Amino acid sequence: MALFAPDKLNIATLGNLVPQLPMDHVARYVSDPPWPGSVWGIFASALSDQGITPVFTQLRACVP
Repeated sequence: MALFAPDKLNIATLGNLVPQLPMDHVARYVSDPPWPGSVWGIFASALSDQGITPVFTQLRACVP
């Protein structure tokens, strides 16, 4: 929450096709194209492979 400062945080457990139970944490913003609807299966990723690298760097910095 502190890193991305979303308007809302959605947590979902959608494990229909995998044996493990994944937990997805989806930061949502009122500026999202599908707001307030679902993000599942509607839009492609908003970040390219190059654009996601800084996000991973920020996340790794939060892990001790």
